[in-house]
Order: sequence, then C-alpha cells, then structure tokens
Amino acid sequence: MVNQCLLLWLLAAAFGVMQTSIAALVVISAIGLSLAGVLRLVSSLPLPRGQAIACELAVFVPVANLLAMAWLGTRAGAVLSAHGYRVGLLVATRRSEA
Repeated sequence: MVNQCLLLWLLAAAFGVMQTSIAALVVISAIGLSLAGVLRLVSSLPLPRGQAIACELAVFVPVANLLAMAWLGTRAGAVLSAHGYRVGLLVATRRSEA
C-alpha cells in the first residue's frame, strides 16, 4: 500500500494535477499514508535512530522515497528470511518444517 501511495504522489507531481483541490487532497492523503507505513516498518526493524529518521524524512522527497522504500523492503526481507519465511516479489510465506 505504501508503494501505491508513493507512486500516486509521483504521478500527480509529474503530470501537474495539483491545481485542483481534490487532487491536492489525494496527494496529501497519499503522503500521510506513506508516512504511516514507513513509521510502522521502521519501528519493527532493528535500525539505528539516525537511519530511521532519514527514512521518515525521505517520504517527502520524490526520488528519495522510492530509494528508501527499496532499502527498507530489502531489510525487511532479510529479517523475514532469518525468521523462517520465504520472501517472494509480492508475498512472504512460512517455510514448511518437513
């Protein structure tokens, strides 16, 4: 969901649809949802405080937010793999014990 919000924000900025109040409301909502998702992800990962703050601030910068989400996704995948999950492109499944 966070990635879709970031993509919506980038598309709105790229096509200049910020002139209408509805588009601005959608973009502000997308930024808020993105920040909420990053906060949840950062709080569940063992990150130093400086890196966590940098990722939270990257939500507001158009290209930096994609890089931060890719980095956070890689870290989250590594944590899931270490705890017995098989991480795929869109889903993580528990490895069977057999």
